[in-house]
Amino acid sequence: MNQINNYIKQIFEKGKVQNLAEIFEVKHYQKNFTFGPHSHENIEINYVRSGKCYLKIDEKIVSFQKGDCMILYPHTAHYFFTTKEKAVLVQLEFKLDIFPQMFPNPELKHQLSFLYQLLTHSQRLIKIRNNNEMNRLVNKAVRELNDKKVNFDVLTRLYLAELFILISRELDNQLHFDNNQIDEHTQATIQYIHSNFNQSVQLEKFAKELGVSSRYLRSNFKKKIGVSPVAYLIEYRINKALELFRDQSLTIKEIAFDSGFVSQQYFSKKFKEYVGITPFEYRNNLFRKV
Repeated sequence: MNQINNYIKQIFEKGKVQNLAEIFEVKHYQKNFTFGPHSHENIEINYVRSGKCYLKIDEKIVSFQKGDCMILYPHTAHYFFTTKEKAVLVQLEFKLDIFPQMFPNPELKHQLSFLYQLLTHSQRLIKIRNNNEMNRLVNKAVRELNDKKVNFDVLTRLYLAELFILISRELDNQLHFDNNQIDEHTQATIQYIHSNFNQSVQLEKFAKELGVSSRYLRSNFKKKIGVSPVAYLIEYRINKALELFRDQSLTIKEIAFDSGFVSQQYFSKKFKEYVGITPFEYRNNLFRKV
């Protein structure tokens, strides 16, 4: 813990960095706005105050709506756009050198995984939904940077340090399942879904094979994973569909069936719920020449 304690202690010290942030503003985007592709050396943390917007990174489009927080890592090429809705973003961009220098090691990976990923360039984008604490901190940091009251620089560093801790906690929740806390029934259900996503998934029959009731299977799964088996299955199928969209030779109907949906209509409905735009709009934006 010594390295982390020293890191927090040094945040209170006034550094030599002139600019605490390159961008700190509330920005309004009109319908059908496009920007990019571009990349930069800054860390970018944006909170969506209202509306919807999208990021295209490589061959994937990620949607963001009110309450979402997007975190872009340095040197990540991205293309930003809106469609039928306006969007208001609270935007914060800064360089890592506003903090004391740190070195990636196992202690840092365990205590501040977000900072570890920044230093090791091991991640590109994070989407965090409805974390009010994080969104509040982004707002407060932007306000301090604009108002520039006494000791605003120290307070801004503290807000950003708190953001790093909250993002690290989210990363631990999102990206690292602790297999020791997932029982064998839940592990078996996850494996069953992954192996059978593109065909009929019969959870009641599978529960009998495990020797448990379907009610127990569903409630226990949700307790361990945070969503029901059905919701997990749909999201897994949507993610598989996103991968299939990279193949331009496949029709939307073929993508729907290949990812496990029983009809194109149901696929389109669920796709829009999860991604924010229709499969047709997704394909058009994915292969749009920019």
